[in-house]
Amino acid sequence: MLGSVLAQRLAGDSSLRGVMLESHLFDGCQPLGGELRYGVSITDGCLGWSSTEQLLRDAARRLRG
Repeated sequence: MLGSVLAQRLAGDSSLRGVMLESHLFDGCQPLGGELRYGVSITDGCLGWSSTEQLLRDAARRLRG
């Protein structure tokens, strides 16, 4: 999804002003009810911190040209 937004923005679509990434400390999600792992979402699957950082740095680099 981020790639699509970046492509549209780079093509000149100035109506796109932001994105939302679901991110947590670690990738994935986990069900409630068992022993929970710290830093893993209990709702939707999330990107981990390192993936999020990499995506945002790459997006910023591409947008700066």
